[in-house]
Amino acid sequence: MEYLKIRNWDKWQTYRSDRGQPPWIKIHRCIMRDPEWVSLSDAERGQLIAMWLLAADHDGEIPASPNLIQKLCFMSKEPNINKFIELNFIESTVSHGGVNMASTW
Repeated sequence: MEYLKIRNWDKWQTYRSDRGQPPWIKIHRCIMRDPEWVSLSDAERGQLIAMWLLAADHDGEIPASPNLIQKLCFMSKEPNINKFIELNFIESTVSHGGVNMASTW
């Protein structure tokens, strides 16, 4: 299975690795001034936050399947992954030493 990476996950989310999966994510107020964030519709902002919550389970990574993301995040519509990639919220590839990760979903 292919994965996508939330851009700057390590910069914006800081967790102690000895505590397992975090019960929360940080959403910094400065995002309200980000032109890409402002260009999203209300629904797209909600989808992005849901994907961030999903990414917290796997160190900033989400499945590359919009259908699977829709199901895992309980969305009414599939997210437009390409739009989130174009706006630099998501990176289109995840590299693990040149080897694709095995599915843990």
